[in-house]
Amino acid sequence: MQSFFNSPPFGSKPREMSGIRLPTTETVRVRVPTQVPGTLFSKIKSKRHESSSSSSEDDDAVHVYVLFKGPQLSVYIPNVSLSHWQIVCHFKDTDEYRCYEMIIDKDGRITYDITHFHYSSTIYFCYLGECDLTKKEIKKKAKKVPVNGEKYIVGINDCQKWAKQFLNNLDLTLKGDGRAFMAFAAHRLTTALTPSVKSCSGHRKLKPYD
Repeated sequence: MQSFFNSPPFGSKPREMSGIRLPTTETVRVRVPTQVPGTLFSKIKSKRHESSSSSSEDDDAVHVYVLFKGPQLSVYIPNVSLSHWQIVCHFKDTDEYRCYEMIIDKDGRITYDITHFHYSSTIYFCYLGECDLTKKEIKKKAKKVPVNGEKYIVGINDCQKWAKQFLNNLDLTLKGDGRAFMAFAAHRLTTALTPSVKSCSGHRKLKPYD
């Protein structure tokens, strides 16, 4: 019998050996792509871009709240009508909270104040929605509130009117109690339908809600 070492080389024609036909060995070529197809690459790139853009938009969003402070300005109260209104913006990109509110100057006229906001006790508030303005742009909006410079008169030219006009300047995307609050603010002297008020412990517990 012919030994294995004397068998025909690979790739040669088969020959008969003791009635057995030896198979030939064929080389199978497999094409491996060297790069991702264009359409698939475009889809992957598009998905990554959408994810990145969405994340960037979320990070740049400014959450806007209205806070209700008692007449003595020492604590917050759950009364929308009989309170001092403060607007607090949470800038997510820097995790910074800033308070915008009306104050009275030495001549009894309306002006405004902008401060870094920190508070550790109970806060009563409404979440109003989002805007996409920068700190510098929002500061300009506060400066342009129409009632600035007017004589302070409770119920007419006061903190609530200033807050309403300031919010109108921000071009908010209304969320949470935004619509209910803005409707109340527009008719605050003639309506008893106040928006619902939420509470939290400390400024870092201010959270947006639907």
